[in-house]
Amino acid sequence: MNDKLLIFRWKQLFAVTLAHLIIDMLAGMLPTILPAIQIQFALTVAQGALILGTLNLTCNIVQVLTGHLRSDKKKPLFMHIGFLLAGAICLIALLPRSADSMPAILMLAVVTAIGVAILHPEGMRAIHILRQISAPITTSVFMTGGFVGVSAGMLIAPILVTVFGLEGLYFMLLFPAAGIALIYFLRIKLAVEKPRSIQKTSEKVTLSFWPVMIMAFPTTTATSIICWILPMRLHELGFELTFGGICSMVFSLGGVIGSFFWAKVAGKKGPLFCAIIALVSSVPFLICYQAVIEHRLAIIFLFLAGFGSIAAYPLIATVARYTYGPNLGMRMSLIVGGSWGIASLIQIVTGYFAEDIGMHNILLFSSAGYLISAIVGFIILKHIRSIDGDFSGII
Repeated sequence: MNDKLLIFRWKQLFAVTLAHLIIDMLAGMLPTILPAIQIQFALTVAQGALILGTLNLTCNIVQVLTGHLRSDKKKPLFMHIGFLLAGAICLIALLPRSADSMPAILMLAVVTAIGVAILHPEGMRAIHILRQISAPITTSVFMTGGFVGVSAGMLIAPILVTVFGLEGLYFMLLFPAAGIALIYFLRIKLAVEKPRSIQKTSEKVTLSFWPVMIMAFPTTTATSIICWILPMRLHELGFELTFGGICSMVFSLGGVIGSFFWAKVAGKKGPLFCAIIALVSSVPFLICYQAVIEHRLAIIFLFLAGFGSIAAYPLIATVARYTYGPNLGMRMSLIVGGSWGIASLIQIVTGYFAEDIGMHNILLFSSAGYLISAIVGFIILKHIRSIDGDFSGII
């Protein structure tokens, strides 16, 4: 293999990974700065949930709708447009500080969501063209970029807002500008799938996609609610805005490290079994964290919770790859966009009851989502072990 070509491919992989990191950073920063937004614009908790839910729901719907567009094009047009749109939420400081700005804030959230959504499918296609590097490595590196990006956004944004106010978000616009430059100068191209090369996985497996989809959405719902409510709960307890960002980052960081651990174990035990164990193991740590949340060292429990809960989701997505039902592209769109979209809807609804239920109780009972997913996973596992079929890649 040409060493210079291999080095160049690695540079391209890191460029696409950084693009993923930047775009998820812009999407991930909102939960940790919501307390400041709610105070400055005199918004309720329900309105804050609506802003975040609108961003997440729009992002996932648009991702499902646009994932198959430009499938025969090699130039990453949507990646460039995605960067241009994703920074819209950083312009929130331009709005008048009153509740009357709520429609404009929602519009900025929608524009950001569209930018985030259209970049992801082309990002996945960009790493598939790097054939000189093995597919498991490119996928792992690319996905890690997203996890790190969310974590970084949760930390950097509240620091900027604390120091400079909402105007500090203008600095975040430097990142998408850098992303556009990376994609352009490293000549990123997209993989084009030929119809004849599409694998008919439905002829090889006997597990339907839909039970796996049902398993996914309680997990995504629990994670969405925790990432939304945790910074506000900590702010309610008197912690500074930046500490909420640090806690959210640590929760996501646990998922980053846990993903590598569980992926390695899944190579021997199977992704479905490991997803179940990871989900169950996260619940005691979440309960312990809630019990001692007023202490800063409780953050250790939060890391351990993320190590299992967040890391279980990529394993569920892996299982979905080896099921039958919609075609592969649609299955991936649904397991990503669909499951998180459902989570966004539930999050919006929960926001309207947050003040009556209490953020303490919402955070406590959110862990039930991981248990529900684990139970569904156990039922699936029990079913496939009782029948004959090709379940390679699942167990």
